[in-house]
Amino acid sequence: MNFLLKIKTFSIMSGFAYVTSSLDGDKDAAAISGDYIYTSTNSGVTWSEQIKSGERNWSSIAMSNDGTIIVASVYGGYLWLSTDGGDNWSELTSGDSRNWNSISMNADGTIIAGSVYNGYIYISTDQGQTWEKQTSLGTGEWTSLAVSSSSTTCFMGSTLVTMKDGSKRMICEIKRGDEVLVDKETRKTNIVAKNLSNYITGEFILLEKDLIGNSREIVCTRVHPFWVNNGQNRVLAKDITGHKLVNRSEIFYNLQFEDEGSYYVEDIKVDSVGPNHKKFKLDKKLFFNKEKYTDHFDKNEDDKERQKPRLIKKYP
Repeated sequence: MNFLLKIKTFSIMSGFAYVTSSLDGDKDAAAISGDYIYTSTNSGVTWSEQIKSGERNWSSIAMSNDGTIIVASVYGGYLWLSTDGGDNWSELTSGDSRNWNSISMNADGTIIAGSVYNGYIYISTDQGQTWEKQTSLGTGEWTSLAVSSSSTTCFMGSTLVTMKDGSKRMICEIKRGDEVLVDKETRKTNIVAKNLSNYITGEFILLEKDLIGNSREIVCTRVHPFWVNNGQNRVLAKDITGHKLVNRSEIFYNLQFEDEGSYYVEDIKVDSVGPNHKKFKLDKKLFFNKEKYTDHFDKNEDDKERQKPRLIKKYP
């Protein structure tokens, strides 16, 4: 069965399909709840059903940068690990059977973090052999999490976002249904479909106040796109001249709409998470207008379907 058709079929039945990829995008893995895990070695052109993974209630999947190591979580079950690109799988019983709802790993797959719905976050620094419960954060209804370089692009919880009426609100306080400003010139707004909350440990970008016109300092992940040159281009945080590096270990956030979009943090326009993001595709049930849902997955930041300003390598 065609893979996208298969995702569509199972999304109708269960509403869940999860995709991850290698750093270069050549290798992909998809976990479909109630079905097997599928892998691709040609950027998703063709897919292989990994029968050894078993048919399980998959809830999340993550891959190392080179595509060799894959870890997947089961809601109401164990975590599963493959060290050969998905051909063989082992059950990580040391993590215990839990309501795992999100999983992530660092670049080489040695550090794995998993979150439990209405429970704690757990971290392993030995590829899943032992786990440490992160009690300092307490329990939560986690939506996703990330470890260092495998993170989604997001901001510290205290980062101020411009709302529809021009007021400012910390991004950690924004909820589904809130309306934010997406363009100062046209006063266009958009309704938040999802606020992704990620517990991230690692090195981040610090943009000091006024570095690019920001009203306060900004701490964000390395590859979050900022709009520059009067909206003609975008640039990744790591490519902004004058940035500094800081270490953080806390929850970060990012907004997602049912359309491709943007919003303002500390008075600077930035990208939202696209609804067709390869790793964080917006679930159909979260669309306010279900007719906007498509089976498309963005290939990269400059995917033509996104219709976003072109990325540049350095600014200014």
